[in-house]
Amino acid sequence: MTRKLGLYLLSYKRPIFIQETIESILSQDYENFDLIISENSPDDLVLSVLQKYAQHPKVRILKRAPSLPSLEHFNTILKEAVEAYPYVMLFHDDDTMNPHALQILMTAIESDTNLSAVSSNAYIIKERNLTTRLFNLNLNRDTKVKDLGELIKNYIFNNHTAFPTYIYRTQHIKDLTLNPYDGGKYSDVSFLIKTLERGPFLWLSQPLFNYRLHGQNDSSIVNMNDITKLCRFYLQKSFLSFPFVAFFFVKQFTKKFILRSYRTKRST
Repeated sequence: MTRKLGLYLLSYKRPIFIQETIESILSQDYENFDLIISENSPDDLVLSVLQKYAQHPKVRILKRAPSLPSLEHFNTILKEAVEAYPYVMLFHDDDTMNPHALQILMTAIESDTNLSAVSSNAYIIKERNLTTRLFNLNLNRDTKVKDLGELIKNYIFNNHTAFPTYIYRTQHIKDLTLNPYDGGKYSDVSFLIKTLERGPFLWLSQPLFNYRLHGQNDSSIVNMNDITKLCRFYLQKSFLSFPFVAFFFVKQFTKKFILRSYRTKRST
């Protein structure tokens, strides 16, 4: 029998999406997991939605009070997870998974003891509308990722898998955190790079998740200070990636300028 997965759901101020997310998790044909909902909202609106799951045998609800900053919330979960489970997943409260997702990912990671993590492609949801657009259009076959420079290049050119689709072998992520000095709001990328240093990833081409884009996505805001931190981290890990990093920095700077001009135009 496979060892248990600790599936942590990061919850923050999204009562309109979280029930759909939870239902997709509890509908999995894989059974050997616990669902720990880490509720980090500053009010009780989401908590009132969660009460219907309070007695479910697979569900545990943790209310963070007071509410934690986002990186501290993530790192608190990491510390709890690595002490409790051999495998861990950190899922978002606005995404969903197909009924076979956990079974396929767990089978993959248990079939290769060298893997530090496994993830998969996903479909894009725009608000509430599921599309046929893939998160990674170029992921046409299952790919084992071993090379650090290649991973950095894939992230620079948006040719990767979504962060919430990863299942980690916890022995490979012990003592790792999301470090604000390694990318600020983008430190999930530096976290993955540090994880890859401890063992290869497997990216599955099959889309097993639905990744939601909506008005509350933090990714729509470009923070150049944090982009600079991430670029510095990239170069520390692979100086050979300098041309790609330079392209990435200019691209993000241009994106920020365009977004600022667009918002200014809309407000006038």
